[in-house]
Amino acid sequence: MCARVEAHQNGFNPAGKITFNQNVYGHVTVKEAISQAQHMKCCYCESVVGNAGDVEHFRPKGGVCQRKGAPAQTPGYYWLAYAWTNLLLACKPCNQLYKQNYFPLANPRQRACDPGDDLSRERVLLIDPADTDPTAYISFRREIPYAVRGNRIGRTTIEVLQLHQREDLNERRRARLEFLAEMRSVIELAGADPGNARLRAAAARADRILQRALTDAGEFSAMARAAHTAGLLG
Repeated sequence: MCARVEAHQNGFNPAGKITFNQNVYGHVTVKEAISQAQHMKCCYCESVVGNAGDVEHFRPKGGVCQRKGAPAQTPGYYWLAYAWTNLLLACKPCNQLYKQNYFPLANPRQRACDPGDDLSRERVLLIDPADTDPTAYISFRREIPYAVRGNRIGRTTIEVLQLHQREDLNERRRARLEFLAEMRSVIELAGADPGNARLRAAAARADRILQRALTDAGEFSAMARAAHTAGLLG
């Protein structure tokens, strides 16, 4: 059981329960700033969500589960409830259905329980997309994600968030790949018919779309870059 500190310092009410003010971390200005920093995309699945997303706590504030089906350990990382470095924007499925309060560690005994504990001792098995390049751990075969060289962090992240088995998400990624492949086809057609001014103009627009899709601003950009590297987009 995590040690607790004085109620008036750390948000405990007289009954010993931690309370949080959602109007602080969920304030519209906070949400907008996070959304802009993440190109209006979910931090986990890269779907464009904009203002429809949730402000997500990477380290859960109220309680934590080491694995699905295990009882929650309370309190969670309550002292990080308003910490900017712990706030992300996530789509509702990722936040509410899959991530929830799961926060697995390689060694649960090293879990930080109080503000004075050293977070760097934790070997977190989920990717923090605000602090780590996810492509070091997860790549794509077409629209399906996989753990690079079978690494444990990538495998755990995919499994917790069900990034590989959510058919609605897979379908949207497939549609995105098909669209980008069409853009590539337009560029290739223009190259084969250099005298066609209208086709050249269409190809220029298609190239701009394709290049943007490969930047962090593009929806499912990690998948798009993997497809480009594999030669699927030219």
